[in-house]
Amino acid sequence: MKYIVTYSSKYGSTQKYAKWIGEALSCEVKDIKDIPSGMLQNYDVIIHGGGLYAGGVSGMKQFHFRGGIDYGRLSVIHRMMMWMLCQTMKKKGYDNLSDEDKLMLDTYGKQIDFSDKSTIKPLIDYVTSYGFAVMT
Repeated sequence: MKYIVTYSSKYGSTQKYAKWIGEALSCEVKDIKDIPSGMLQNYDVIIHGGGLYAGGVSGMKQFHFRGGIDYGRLSVIHRMMMWMLCQTMKKKGYDNLSDEDKLMLDTYGKQIDFSDKSTIKPLIDYVTSYGFAVMT
């Protein structure tokens, strides 16, 4: 089986995970914008954006990897969106929020990174146990 890990990353978390996955699988890692048209046809399994594709995109197994946020690097639009989200959460009252929402408010305006290399293990195990991605 021939694997490739492709990614598109605006703030860097996806790129970090792509590199970790590529290292674990000893395969090529490429930014999707740097891949020439038709090149992906040379691969049996494509790992992209938290999903696995085998034999096309019709079937896909999804994996979720938590990233981070650095408010200083956010675009104006993304900063405004986060501000509006936090304002909406504040209206609910801090005590009525989920732990995750409280964490978002507590870290608002700061830099925080939840990336964790160990979280790629289910994807790596899935790929290596089947030798290819079996789509469900």
